[in-house]
Amino acid sequence: ICMNRRNPEVFDPYRLNLTTGELTLLAENPGNYQGWMTDHDGKLRAAVAIVDGVNTQLLYRDTEEEPFRPVLTTNFKDVVSFMEFTPDNREVYAATNLGRDKTVLVRMNPATCEELELLYEDDRYDVESISYSRKRKKLLSVYCTGHKEPVRHYFDEEERLLRKRIGEHFPGRRFGMADSDKAEEHYLVYVGGDRTRGAYWLYDATTDQV
Repeated sequence: ICMNRRNPEVFDPYRLNLTTGELTLLAENPGNYQGWMTDHDGKLRAAVAIVDGVNTQLLYRDTEEEPFRPVLTTNFKDVVSFMEFTPDNREVYAATNLGRDKTVLVRMNPATCEELELLYEDDRYDVESISYSRKRKKLLSVYCTGHKEPVRHYFDEEERLLRKRIGEHFPGRRFGMADSDKAEEHYLVYVGGDRTRGAYWLYDATTDQV
């Protein structure tokens, strides 16, 4: 999916055929949509809008043939953020602080924003991001930013060992996964810290080489 800017603030999403260059319009931004979300089949299913200047609204549709419909509006104090569709494209992994003083990770019905299962919560820090394997169709880990050290909880042992191997190449430094190939064998890794601008490294998981 790519975006076409009609004015400095508004983006329309398109599907781009990388072979032919053909663009297919997926939705028109009425002017207040700030973000879009696709499922694992590349179908545009969710959007985020700003309403009344300060409130955030989540919009959803079951198929690309349907119009988006509002499912939840929150104020500046509340957080509900769709992070990734579940492997079957029916539910989402979402970060939320509704009814809590911390942002947690839940499994949620995107059509109603009903919480279905609490997946992870930290007593001290807010959930900020997740790691998901498109190849294995599996939730791998969840990340929180700590005061001194980040907190990462693993749902998958293979992911924990992979990050441990990468970290051994960069002792005393922090790193993050920027991207990977579809086979999840080669990773673009950002390595940096509070005293350096950082650099990008290529990690080969098949040979454990950077």
